[in-house]
Amino acid sequence: GSSIWSDQEPCQDWTPGIPEGQTRTIPVDNGVGQAGDPASGESSEEILYVCNTNTKKFHYPSCDSVNQMNESNRMNANLTRDELIAQGYQPCGNCHP
Repeated sequence: GSSIWSDQEPCQDWTPGIPEGQTRTIPVDNGVGQAGDPASGESSEEILYVCNTNTKKFHYPSCDSVNQMNESNRMNANLTRDELIAQGYQPCGNCHP
């Protein structure tokens, strides 16, 4: 099928964002295990962006610049575009995420 349904009522008290006093970490792909592998310590969330921790740029995973990136500077991020910008990252000039 191509549809999803639920008989649950929507949550009325959810608000977006990180609760005050808590922080959010960016999962790092250190090459141990595969994404989604519980032994690797990574979540099974889809990688939204690839960050260069040296240049402070973020890219789509399919960006050509990702292939040229030094592995020691590479960090996979499941954060939103706005969250990355708030952390000081800038969008790539090639893929324009």
